[in-house]
Amino acid sequence: GIEVYRIGDRNLAPHLEQLNFARQSADSDDASQIRERLGQKIYAGEMAVPSKLNEEVTTAFPVTEALGALQPGLYMLRANVLPKKSGEGSAQTRAAQWFIVSDLGVSTLAGSDGLHVFVRSLVRADAVANTTVRLVAKNNEVLGTAKTDARGYARFDEKLHKGEAGLAPAMITAQSDNGDYAFLDMTAPAFDLTDRGVKGRAAPGPIDAFAYADRGVYRPGETAHLTLLVRDQASRAAATPLTLVVTRPDGVEHKRLLLADQGLGGRTHPLVLGGGAMTGTWRAKAYADVKADPIAAVSFLVEDFLPERMDMTLEAATASLTPTDGGSVKLSGRYLYGPPAANLATEGDIVVRAAKAGLAAFPGYRFGKSDEKVATVRKPLDELPETDASGVARLAIKLPEFEKTSVPLEADVIVRLRETSGRTIERSIVLPVDLKQNRIGIKPGFADDQAKEGGDANFDVVMVDGSGRAVAAKDLKWELVRLEQRWQWFSRGDSYAYDVQTLSRRVASGVVETDGRDPARITTRLDWGRYRLELKAADGAVVSNITFNAGHYADEAADSPEMLDLALDKASYKIVSDPVGGALFPRPALALISSTARRRGPVTTGRWRTRMASSRTCAPSPHHSSSAVVKGSVRSTRQPKICSPSSGAKNGDR
Repeated sequence: GIEVYRIGDRNLAPHLEQLNFARQSADSDDASQIRERLGQKIYAGEMAVPSKLNEEVTTAFPVTEALGALQPGLYMLRANVLPKKSGEGSAQTRAAQWFIVSDLGVSTLAGSDGLHVFVRSLVRADAVANTTVRLVAKNNEVLGTAKTDARGYARFDEKLHKGEAGLAPAMITAQSDNGDYAFLDMTAPAFDLTDRGVKGRAAPGPIDAFAYADRGVYRPGETAHLTLLVRDQASRAAATPLTLVVTRPDGVEHKRLLLADQGLGGRTHPLVLGGGAMTGTWRAKAYADVKADPIAAVSFLVEDFLPERMDMTLEAATASLTPTDGGSVKLSGRYLYGPPAANLATEGDIVVRAAKAGLAAFPGYRFGKSDEKVATVRKPLDELPETDASGVARLAIKLPEFEKTSVPLEADVIVRLRETSGRTIERSIVLPVDLKQNRIGIKPGFADDQAKEGGDANFDVVMVDGSGRAVAAKDLKWELVRLEQRWQWFSRGDSYAYDVQTLSRRVASGVVETDGRDPARITTRLDWGRYRLELKAADGAVVSNITFNAGHYADEAADSPEMLDLALDKASYKIVSDPVGGALFPRPALALISSTARRRGPVTTGRWRTRMASSRTCAPSPHHSSSAVVKGSVRSTRQPKICSPSSGAKNGDR
């Protein structure tokens, strides 16, 4: 049984926050609420669905044929299995899918110069001009109306998208001259870019300030010199008076004062801390408007601290630490005014972790499995001796228990020397952990795990024995595999979730041998993609691998299905002369490139294809963002499903 409900365009804004688009089921109460309060039922009928044992079957519902001409609004399709016998009800809640049928894709960028709206065709992936765009508030008031230009671009004034309460933006609607309709929910969180390499401080307003103190820590009775540098949006010195509010560690306001411009946008204030000043973290915040958020803040510590009176050095008495014998460290301590730090207690900890630089004797080589996780182990050092009359102590270091691994390890030995007053000074030394095991080392002939696309990639290979020397080895088997990510969707309760699967496909293999003097060389040609090179000893007991990319990746690990792997054709570009080229995986797409800078004026935009050239030169020092539209393919988990007309199907059939 199939039912279709519609919520009209003018009734959407007040109810957007109540609608759960991610939910993929609807009971009779949900349907009744839509039918009686929010919208109307526009279709009820039956549809035959073929059934195959242990197979998933997809059947298209002919939206246009069943509903006719579609009116602007949001639709919900509700389906369930009809009972075999009369009088039997369905025990399951009906499956449901929110959708709109549209060729309009809407995206927005909000900035201090307004709300920028882009409308593009989901079928052709190009800009849609002369589209009427409306900004609708939560109280259903139309805040503004605009028409897209030839770039598919429209802008609303800054004041319109910063309304509060009922005048806060609820949605953007887009309607073309031929009646095509789409909307974008503005109440949902904006797309979070912090894990896409663009995290940072929030965009400042008309006035920006930088606050700092001359030190990070003060004693009670000292003076903290606080300084503010104030600039406007054009980075010019601003003479706007600022209010400085200083609070104590307990949150109580300590001082409030008005700071006028002292020249070139600078302001300074000597904050005198009394002898009984509260210890802890003090904060100073600068306000252009005391009823708004601060435009700058600085924090500093007030502590009763004394400078160190001793110095201590640590020297490795053994070259490395072993699981059976451990090792030793020589400690030498003295007072800064000359005498040795005699007869003082020592204490410390040892931290075992993956070595940051591999094996020191083989710089640039990687050992072990690149995807192997090594848990950091920390343990106190027991029974450490006191320093002797000359301020020297020899510390016996024992390794804690840790899991066996193929990755080189190192130990951070942290030692504290305690004065008679109870105060300590701390120093540390890093020693390699010698596991006395054979290893295969791989040294890539390129930097930063980025090989050249379409060229030959070289890898040097060595075999290292348990004593740390390069030795001869025969029949070292190597295999190069290409790694591809695939997304598997599955049902969980009332909604769908996804899981990532990494598929590997062998592209090359062979055998090499080392002579103990010079490294063996592996050379292979690489196409664009992500790869893993793995080597095994003849008996399979020793394994090493490295993971790398061919081509300059903008993001090498997409962690959600709405992300596309993006690779550029160059490591860097000149502002004027170089066209921007690249590739989108797994298939060609068209991307909108937006260049935003701290200045008023239109957003600079350009378009990319598989070999992509920007249509405008970007201004110096902007921030760039891109959104890719793959022709005829749109997926979203936070918005209603957008069904776009595409080849091979009737208009609106999904």
